Amino acid sequence: MKNFIFLVFAAVGLIAQPALASYPCPSGPGPGEQQIGVGGGSHGVAAVPLCAETRGGGDRGGGARSGGGGYAGYRCEGCNIFAAPGPSAPDAASIATEKQMARNLEVQKKLSEADAKWRKIENDPDYQRYKQGEWKIFQSRKDSAPGDNCVAMWSKDGDAISIVGPGKAYQGGMLIFWSADIPKPSKTKTVAVTLKQSKYQPQSVNALNFSVPDIPAGAIGLTVPNIAAALDTMLDAEHFVVEMGGRAVADIEWTGGSAARTKLSQCVSSR
Repeated sequence: MKNFIFLVFAAVGLIAQPALASYPCPSGPGPGEQQIGVGGGSHGVAAVPLCAETRGGGDRGGGARSGGGGYAGYRCEGCNIFAAPGPSAPDAASIATEKQMARNLEVQKKLSEADAKWRKIENDPDYQRYKQGEWKIFQSRKDSAPGDNCVAMWSKDGDAISIVGPGKAYQGGMLIFWSADIPKPSKTKTVAVTLKQSKYQPQSVNALNFSVPDIPAGAIGLTVPNIAAALDTMLDAEHFVVEMGGRAVADIEWTGGSAARTKLSQCVSSR
């Protein structure tokens, strides 16, 4: 822990104020990032590289880094897992000066149009996947060597969970939960959580709590010694609840885990 504190202070001394937010980056720093230290390394949490955005943040391409790199659990190019598609709100100002009867008719018309838009959205495949959940299997960096930085991500209704394989910077595995209810500290810190699963007794473990620029959800990351241990958690149907301070901060269930496990195993086995 003393070494970790020294590394953090050393990095802060080199970075212009205000201090940059740090987050785990198992695959190492990518474009627009630099490694500033190591998180974990004690109390049952494996040592994981920590990165921060450099000044300017690199090539974001509309809020998502197009070059990949850094934290493997969220860099799924083209993914939109934290926000549901939806229609714009009706423009109330355009009818504000109408007479009462005309205003009522206009409101009814707009409500009807909005209802039609929502019906269209509800039938849209992207929206259905957002609500019902879907798996994405990918490598988090475009320049990844075969078998490196493999990720299986399940997302549903704005929450997500990632199973992260090894890379050059970190040889273990990670299980990461994303939720708007998870705290978003500016610096990665070790916290005590309780993990509840469908077929296992609740476990009290230490984990990494962090946030990532441009991601509206906080994250809880559990380190595992190797990817085999992470794959073992992937039942076909699973329900996870993560509690922090006696309060549930993540509650997510998946289906189709067996097929996702097979694809993730195939990705990792090509190392």
